[in-house]
Amino acid sequence: MNQEYTPETNYPVTLSSNAIKEDALEPLRKIKKDFGQSGIEEVIDSLKGLRVLVLGDAVIDRYIFATRMGESGKGGHVSYLKQGTGTYLGLTFAIANHLAGFVENVGLVSLLGDNNQDLIHNGLKKNISPNFFYVDGELTIEKTKTVDIDTKEKKDGLYNALRLSLPEDRKHEITDYLYRSQKDFDLVLVADPQHGMIDPSLAHYISDLSEKTETFVALNTQKNSANSGYDSIHNYSQVDLVSSNENEIRKATQMRDDPIERAIGRLTEKLNGSKVNVTMGKRGIIYSDGNNIHQLTAFNQEVVDPVGTGDAVFPITSLLACKQTDPTLTPFLGNCMGAIATGITGNQRSIDSQELLGFTKQVFDQLDSS
Repeated sequence: MNQEYTPETNYPVTLSSNAIKEDALEPLRKIKKDFGQSGIEEVIDSLKGLRVLVLGDAVIDRYIFATRMGESGKGGHVSYLKQGTGTYLGLTFAIANHLAGFVENVGLVSLLGDNNQDLIHNGLKKNISPNFFYVDGELTIEKTKTVDIDTKEKKDGLYNALRLSLPEDRKHEITDYLYRSQKDFDLVLVADPQHGMIDPSLAHYISDLSEKTETFVALNTQKNSANSGYDSIHNYSQVDLVSSNENEIRKATQMRDDPIERAIGRLTEKLNGSKVNVTMGKRGIIYSDGNNIHQLTAFNQEVVDPVGTGDAVFPITSLLACKQTDPTLTPFLGNCMGAIATGITGNQRSIDSQELLGFTKQVFDQLDSS
């Protein structure tokens, strides 16, 4: 019997040769001159003491790794031979696990169904303090993907459910917890893919946290197969940071063809002065601190799997924005986290501060030889 296929953990992810694009050379040289590796280390170290809470939907990512056999004789579909499986904590859990590698303690609030409860508890880092709320008779969402081992392409996706319902008593329990603990956190990260936990009234309460307290609220929305055509950003009247991809920002502002800077400006106005971080794939990251735009092209990095990139970029950009670090570092460190994440299969593992700092050192070293 053949040994089951397991993707490499790729630790640490290393910078590809010639990864720095021509238009990124000068901005990166300026960052190196202004901060250097020691300055970046000081910035990352300054984040440790932030008191952080992650709030959002529960997602389990399941992978089926397979090789292509050929077209079926009946039905015309392509058949695959299963070679292995992988199960990873996604979205809110992945965000919390990344954060656990940068700060001392992480709070976590999520809504769970009947399934995967032990898997979730066992998969969280030790310095994460979860507060779970349960919906009996329903299922935590699992997203299953079939991946062609040879091409790395995802061939199909399967959900076990569309969403968890949010009973009124659970919603009151969540808002009560947020009210009682709001002074315990400097930063609240909200992951809202519209899988059921955050309804408009809870989004309104989260907006009030940003507007009426000193808590810094960061929001991440993600397009997925279950929420196509819907936009959760409109449920919020104010947050301190929105971090999402370009398509989400354009959809939220209904500005398909305008320069992305105009869409960012409209969203900042709508959300009462919010900072905006936009991931744009190979074009990198564009970040607005509310006053100025800061942009940096992505690294020309080998991609193992783009899934989980947003879950890695969101935590670091939120920490930096909350700490009010130099805004030029946000697209730089965001691109570094994104590049590392693309070298990992899904959310197979998290990224910590040491891996990020190792990557920034490789970037500065490659600059010296450019």
